[in-house]
Amino acid sequence: MKQKRTLLTLSILAVVILFLAPNMVHANNDMRVIVDGYEVNFDGQNPISHNGYVLVPVRDVFAQMGFYISWDRSTRVATITGYDITIVIPANGIYIYVNGEVVVPAVPQWIYGGRLLLPVDTIIDIIGATITWDTAMNVAAITTTFNQQYPEYENIVTSDMLRFKYEYEALNNQPNAAGTNYMKPITIPDYNLIRYATPEEILEIASSGTGLILFGFPQCPWCRQMTPLLIDIALEKGLDVIHYIDMTTIRTTWQLQDGIPVMTDPGHPSYQDLLIAFSSVLEPMELNPFHLTDPNGTPINTGELRIFVPTVVAIYEGSIVASHVYTVPASAPGNAYGNHWHPLSDEELAYLRSIYEQVIAAIEL
Repeated sequence: MKQKRTLLTLSILAVVILFLAPNMVHANNDMRVIVDGYEVNFDGQNPISHNGYVLVPVRDVFAQMGFYISWDRSTRVATITGYDITIVIPANGIYIYVNGEVVVPAVPQWIYGGRLLLPVDTIIDIIGATITWDTAMNVAAITTTFNQQYPEYENIVTSDMLRFKYEYEALNNQPNAAGTNYMKPITIPDYNLIRYATPEEILEIASSGTGLILFGFPQCPWCRQMTPLLIDIALEKGLDVIHYIDMTTIRTTWQLQDGIPVMTDPGHPSYQDLLIAFSSVLEPMELNPFHLTDPNGTPINTGELRIFVPTVVAIYEGSIVASHVYTVPASAPGNAYGNHWHPLSDEELAYLRSIYEQVIAAIEL
């Protein structure tokens, strides 16, 4: 009976707090939060002060720490994963769950300004970090222990790295788009060097920068074959970053209408600029034009050049110095298994490794 009374009391308290909250809250617009020496950029909602606690937007703070954050609109539940920690935060509730265990926040989680907020003290307790408050400067400095827990990582695992891992591994054993096969399971390390880049950032690198660029997307079976290998080699060679762009988010979309190819989406405004910037690595016109297939299996030429995937490009001081398209020669269009995924043999893996080692060596300093 005591337990039921306690839960009832907590529930009433939560309702009272939420009812009175608008009169007890004030924005803490000048509050700065530093995580391991890097300032958190709050997108759209700054920290707030409430009942003597500072509440911060969950997504911004956990992303800065290198966690992956997902939000289920239908259930209004946030799930945060990383560093062997899984945190589930129902927006409508007074509990959160950390690796399956119930945790009661200092004050309940709260949707405010369109963002899910938690007390910073609760976040610190969950991840075992320390915090230093500088009241004069209105700064909260958080120090995590992730670098100590994962000594093999030279840098902290970023949200981009966890996002990449999640997007690729989430398709393990899932049916492909055609429903004719299943995605082969792969494992992506947490610390994988991936940084999601915009087309404009890629164009800037192509113009005057230096770096390794990967064009791909998670559903591409050949991308799934080569990505773990490329990451492994990049880590071996001490590379700092792989600039990644998901081609499904930027390239044009075509459909057959009465047997005629019609562009239904022109893609990202900078897509055509990318085609020009990387023209030297595109397949020749007789192989490249993007084809659609009609119900009879006849290929219909769209006449459009494409950056096929996977494509890896090394750029040094604004010049393309090395590149590789597809995986092994037999996987190219028109070859032995150009339209079908197949397991790479030991010889093919060795060939692909040697190629990627050469590509990365072209930009090693």
